Amino acid sequence: MPGVFEETVPVPVVWAELSAGEAFDNWMDLKHWVTWLVRRFRLRPKEIPPCWFRHGAVVEELTALWGAYRVAYAEDQPATSAADWLRILADTRAHLAEWMARAGCTVAEHRDDPEVAWPADDSVLGRFVGADCAARNAPPNGVIPETGALR
Repeated sequence: MPGVFEETVPVPVVWAELSAGEAFDNWMDLKHWVTWLVRRFRLRPKEIPPCWFRHGAVVEELTALWGAYRVAYAEDQPATSAADWLRILADTRAHLAEWMARAGCTVAEHRDDPEVAWPADDSVLGRFVGADCAARNAPPNGVIPETGALR
């Protein structure tokens, strides 16, 4: 999408939708930017450890921060956009510290993210979605199917 001066305006990176070539380019660009970020702001390993790229949530946080940076520092932005980005950075640092506290990585050691138990049975969700969709098709003030509740 072109900006005011016909330059490319960054769009969010959706990692799951990238081709191999696009993923490679984005990984390299993000790696360089994260290296700059850590050095510029003297970020600690408890926020961004050397194994940051092995943690999906951290990659998503840093990718979003990188996109916000690229937009905030575009030449057609007002000077206040830099201050806005610094506030986003402060929030992101707190998120990163939380993510990394869960894993417990250090400068010298990577630890995988802890597993999360998630039920494999989607039947309850299926019934809920079915009832919700049926209710949307019901006449106003009618009875919601499967729940017996009045609208």
